[in-house]
Amino acid sequence: MTLEQIITPFVKKDAQRLVAKFEEIKDRFKTSGITSSNVSTVLLCVIVEVDKLKKLKGSEKKQLVSAILNNIIEDVIPGDDVPMELILKEMVPSMIDNLVEMLKFSKGCLSCIKH
Repeated sequence: MTLEQIITPFVKKDAQRLVAKFEEIKDRFKTSGITSSNVSTVLLCVIVEVDKLKKLKGSEKKQLVSAILNNIIEDVIPGDDVPMELILKEMVPSMIDNLVEMLKFSKGCLSCIKH
């Protein structure tokens, strides 16, 4: 499945811009690869872009982030269903939940510091 096929059901208006943005992210990691030590960086890049889609519900954003990240993992890691690809894909849902919780917590902490 292509990024365009993943994004279009969720976003009609800015789909091409998002596809281009996620292709940039994918290209950035093609050289270094995606590993257990940098997959959270890739995830954060994807979450930041998807979070800009204000019309989507939280569950839709999670579904979109998961599909995009899995697509990037598939394209960046060579070979079919290599062990690292399978492990990273298995980690994606809980990583999304944990990162979202951490971001919510940090926003709360930062707002306390400002006052």
